[in-house]
Amino acid sequence: MLIIGLGVIGLLFQLVFINIEKKGDMKKALLFKMMAASLFLIAGFISLKDCPDKRFGLFIVLGLAFGWCGDFFMNYQFISKKQKAVFLIGAMSFFVNHIFYIVALTPFVEGTFLKAFLVTGVALVTVTHWIVKQADAKLGLKIFGHVYLSTLTFITAETLFMFLADTGNIGSLIMCIGAALFTVSDYILILNAFSSKKKKWMRPANLIFYYLGQIIIVCSIMHYVG
Repeated sequence: MLIIGLGVIGLLFQLVFINIEKKGDMKKALLFKMMAASLFLIAGFISLKDCPDKRFGLFIVLGLAFGWCGDFFMNYQFISKKQKAVFLIGAMSFFVNHIFYIVALTPFVEGTFLKAFLVTGVALVTVTHWIVKQADAKLGLKIFGHVYLSTLTFITAETLFMFLADTGNIGSLIMCIGAALFTVSDYILILNAFSSKKKKWMRPANLIFYYLGQIIIVCSIMHYVG
């Protein structure tokens, strides 16, 4: 219940942040954004106490810590004079976040890696490629976008196949749901940040899906059995 309570309070902070950002007060928005991010990180540390797989829990919390850093830099860019550099630091922080999530899942359940890899490959040449293609960005950033989105797609597919291989590990299913929301969030983020097809609903949707994804991933810590 404590974790759920922290998640709900954090989501409220996230909604306040969205509203303040919409009004253009970026310094105040950053404050509420980090309050929301701090709560999912705190929830992660608390979850470690009841985590049946300490290794999994530790890597997830490390991932959450880099997610916290990503939140800071992604929003600090709006009040920084070096916006592009700060954005890249934020993007790299989230990439490291994804890597820690993947490491947390190892060793993979036998037979699931190849299935997840194939699903990621199909997504890479279809949905992921289409999303990145919309971006008005340099080649290097587009390549990074392909890799970045593929890591989250892989996590979503891998955790789904891990659950199907062992339905007793409810933690993998919870992780899958969180990763799926995180993936949708990042697809929307790229369209909103770099595409001419951006819509007003994209920024709020990106932020809400992201926060829900992170807090659900936190919930997986207490239920994952490696």
